[in-house]
Amino acid sequence: MLNPAAAQDARCGDSVTVSRGDTLSKIARRCGTSVEAMLGSNPHIRNPNIVPLGAALNVPGREKTADQEEPVRADGAIEVSIVETETGNRVLITASGLPPRTRVWIKSGRSQSADQHLVLRGARTDGEGRLRARLRSPQWSGTKSVRYSIAVPQTGATLVSTPLKRPSARAAGKTR
Repeated sequence: MLNPAAAQDARCGDSVTVSRGDTLSKIARRCGTSVEAMLGSNPHIRNPNIVPLGAALNVPGREKTADQEEPVRADGAIEVSIVETETGNRVLITASGLPPRTRVWIKSGRSQSADQHLVLRGARTDGEGRLRARLRSPQWSGTKSVRYSIAVPQTGATLVSTPLKRPSARAAGKTR
């Protein structure tokens, strides 16, 4: 009888081919890695929610070897606030303490767990590891509390905001 780790290794080598019904999270789980790590190893994936059938994906290694660099940690901070503009409310996301000049994913969801958040867009940190982004609040968020997160595929680290409640039109004084 194979143990689960051996079964994962038997189905996942250095790469895996996307089969019918596969999602990035299913492949990551099957191969013993995270979605963020898969995105870091496959920069050609622009939208993690769409993975083409038959595509060959690189599977990141799960063990550190002696010749690899020490991973960069994201011990940063994230702040999220509502900014009123002429075209409506926007969300301002600022973060610091991230790896410099690194690709990150800005995500959002109602759950405390960033694994349950949807990717809103990709971004890149500046030379000092800071990020500043303005984006529309997702329509599905309504006036309920939402959390935003920044996933760093290079390190597998994620920063998660405190809940942000979008003001209702009535509370903002914009009744019709």
